[in-house]
Amino acid sequence: MGVATKKAPAHCSNEASANNNMRQMFDKDTISSLPRQQKRVLNYLLASKRPRSVADISRALGQSDPRGHIRNLRLRGYPIADLWDTTKERERFKRYFIRKEVIDGKQ
Repeated sequence: MGVATKKAPAHCSNEASANNNMRQMFDKDTISSLPRQQKRVLNYLLASKRPRSVADISRALGQSDPRGHIRNLRLRGYPIADLWDTTKERERFKRYFIRKEVIDGKQ
């Protein structure tokens, strides 16, 4: 009598939904709704071809300390990754970046 329907496995629908949400986060309208300084940091990281340090971001955007904006973007769900780097003097610092495959939904 009733038609049996088969649901996709939960991980498949969740993955598709996550990819859709990620694409939506990088939509021009969504980015334009961000506060000005967060938008500038996000656009700078998106345009960068390599990971950027706080000093790089500060110099390029004229911001004294962009780490707060990076934190707030992460709280909004933007996938800003980081890695530790070391100077010749053995001082450690982070470099920030956004993986292009995450944006494209190819996590």
